[in-house]
Amino acid sequence: DDYFRFSYRADCTTARASLHASSSVRIVHQIEGQDLLFLQYGTSNAQPVTLSFYVSAGITGTYIVNLTRDNSAGGTSSRSVSKSYTVSSTNTWQKVTLTFPADTGGNAFDPNDNEFSFTIRWYLAAGTTFTSGSLATTWETYTAANVAVGQVNGAGSTAQNFYLTGVQLEAGSSASPFEHRTQARELQDCQRYFQRSGNLFHTDDWYISRDPEGAIMCQAFGTDTSRAAVRVDFPVTMRKEPTLKIFPASTVSETLNTITHYDDFAQNTAFGSGPGSPENRPYAYANGIT
Repeated sequence: DDYFRFSYRADCTTARASLHASSSVRIVHQIEGQDLLFLQYGTSNAQPVTLSFYVSAGITGTYIVNLTRDNSAGGTSSRSVSKSYTVSSTNTWQKVTLTFPADTGGNAFDPNDNEFSFTIRWYLAAGTTFTSGSLATTWETYTAANVAVGQVNGAGSTAQNFYLTGVQLEAGSSASPFEHRTQARELQDCQRYFQRSGNLFHTDDWYISRDPEGAIMCQAFGTDTSRAAVRVDFPVTMRKEPTLKIFPASTVSETLNTITHYDDFAQNTAFGSGPGSPENRPYAYANGIT
């Protein structure tokens, strides 16, 4: 069996014995379109995919996993398919393997960019908006009523926690052994979407903050008594131009300043790497923060 130290936990803190029609509880993972072009969806060469994972749930019954792909390239709607699996014992880890058919219909899947174009949803509970039709076990134009038919109410008791780990999606009709990757590789992949530095500390005329690996990530200095300039060095190129938030050292619950308007930035093109950045790492520079 595969070995996993950690898992994602959905903790039911407030029970909902009866769900509103439009309510749902689900774990969602989104994938960039450029990473799935090889599936050739929307063509006669489309490939099936197999999703494998481990779950432990606080209530037995039928659970639903749904795949949805963006069909916006020349189309007006999304495509969707769902599969069910059964949890037969409470609070017991079990491996689930689901194979989804190839999608030869709809428009050709060609979102060759970094936008989220493919979504996996693990349903834990769903109201009638998502359960009143017939489960779509083959690809179809997205219809909410056909997404989670038969889903057990995993939110009916505070004892019904849900755990998920060992997720792997791959082309083909069978699951291969889980690919364990290095901590360094996983960290780099995560930094593509989110990064956070530690607290600033003072050295000479600068305030410096380091990332979890110890590298200098943020440098700041006062330009006058009420304004500052901040330079942020990103360990990897981020998926898109990020929104930068500056927090007080004592807490992360209060935002001092949120930078969303990049006209105020003096930076290299599109956050790319350049000779002005240590080790040619991507960077952003903001001046006049108050």
